[in-house]
This record gives sequence, C-alpha cells and structure tokens, in this order.
Amino acid sequence: MPPHARLTSKVRGKTLTESFPSPAAQRKAERETAKFRRYQALSPAFVAVNERICRQRPVEDTLTAEEKTAAAIQQEVAQEVSRLLQVVFASGRKSGRVDLEAVEMAVRGAMCRAGASAVGRLLSLAGPHPAQVAYACGAQGRYHDHRPKRLLTALESVGFERAYYVSPRCHQGHSPRDLELDVEGPECSPGVRRMPVPVGGESSFAHGREQLELLAGLEVTAKAVERHAEAIGPDIAAREQAEIHRVQQLELPEVCAASVPVLYIQMDGRRRARGEGGNRRACR
Repeated sequence: MPPHARLTSKVRGKTLTESFPSPAAQRKAERETAKFRRYQALSPAFVAVNERICRQRPVEDTLTAEEKTAAAIQQEVAQEVSRLLQVVFASGRKSGRVDLEAVEMAVRGAMCRAGASAVGRLLSLAGPHPAQVAYACGAQGRYHDHRPKRLLTALESVGFERAYYVSPRCHQGHSPRDLELDVEGPECSPGVRRMPVPVGGESSFAHGREQLELLAGLEVTAKAVERHAEAIGPDIAAREQAEIHRVQQLELPEVCAASVPVLYIQMDGRRRARGEGGNRRACR
C-alpha cells in the first residue's frame, strides 16, 4: 500500500495537518512548496540589493525654506558656542583662574555673532517675489535680480540678499524689501539709528562714537553719530506734534450736570527771594 502524503503547516502557533483529497491536490502543493523554498533562498539576495539601491538613491529635499533656515541657524549657533567654550576652557587651563571680564566679553561677542548670523538668515528668508512692482513714476518696475546689502545692526554687521527692481521709464532701481525694513538708503538698522541720539546729545559726537563702541560694541564714525542724531531729531519732533494734534482733536464727553455760573480757581505759588545780607526768605 503506497504511503499516504499529508501537508503540515503552522497557523497562529498551532500545527495543522491535512490530507490531500486527490493526487492532483498533492502535486499542486508540491509545486507551491518548491516555489516557496526558492523564494526563501532568494530573499537575502533581495534584501542586499535593496540596501544597495537605498544607499545609491539621492536624498530628496523635502524641507521647507523655514525649516532649512532654522536648521542653518541652529548649526551656526552651535558652532559659535563650541568655539567660545574651547577658548574659555583653554584660557582657564593656561592661567589656572577665571578672568570674568574676559569671559563675559567673549560671551557677548559670541552671542552677538550668532545673533547677527540668525538675523542675516531671517532677512534673506523672503517669500516669492512678484514679477513687477509699482513705481512712483507710474511705471511697473520689472524684477532684475537679487542683490546683496550690508547692514549694521545692534548685534553686528550682517549681509543679506533681496529682490531688486528697475523701472523701464525712469530707469531707477530699488528694492521693496528695503522699504519694508526701513533701511532704504541708510547703512544702519532702525535700532542702531536710534542709539546715537542719547549719546550724541549728551556730549561731543566723537565721545558718542567711543560710548557706542564701549557699551554696544558698534564701530561707527563720529560723522555717522552726528548724521543719525540730526536725522532722527525731526522725526521725533514730527511724532510729538502728531501726538499733540491727536490729543487736541479728542472729542471729550459732555458733562451731564448743571452749568456753573462762576468758577473760582485758586493757585498757591512759592518763590525764593534774597533778603538783606544774602539770606533767603520765603514769600507767599
């Protein structure tokens, strides 16, 4: 009597055995089992080929502009902090003590450089530029190219690029980004332009330049201190006049009370007068 073949398999951790209902079913199972064993033998080769393909495939740039800028800023800040710590630790090992003034000035310089790098990256981060912009002459200025600009900020000098347009009628060029940032023409940021006002108004412009370098670490000329102090004066005066005009135009609420026929105002004044012999006496 010929042996009776059976098919054994694992289903959910359990061993199942079944008999073939016919010789045709047995031959079908034998062919499928042979193909499965061949697949098992080829699987490691498939995995190895797939790994090689993944290594050769180029990296897809799926980061947004904001994510790229954030990653670049984080990397530059980390590098600046790493250089700072190397200098501080090396100085401490060499001298055997901590020079607090040197450390705090080094930290301030490093943070200013890192901040300036971040500001430059953020200023260069702009959305899609329009193909044309309106000019004062009535023409539509056409996009020309991206041009660099150097700007002295409260942190340090930074560089960035912005879209530049040229009018076909008056042939004048300008950048709307400069107007947006309030740096159209000046080489200093709005924050730096306000700094010369207090130092320039207290002493000479040369002394103001020294104060800016000492307190803020900004290297400017005495002429720049004079120019910015004089330029911002009319702006402050215009804002004060606008505030006064706004107050004068206020509509005060009507007083819901009976009118006063006579209004008395009492004032108490005091002055100092010099009497005989140089003594002072109070007069009411």
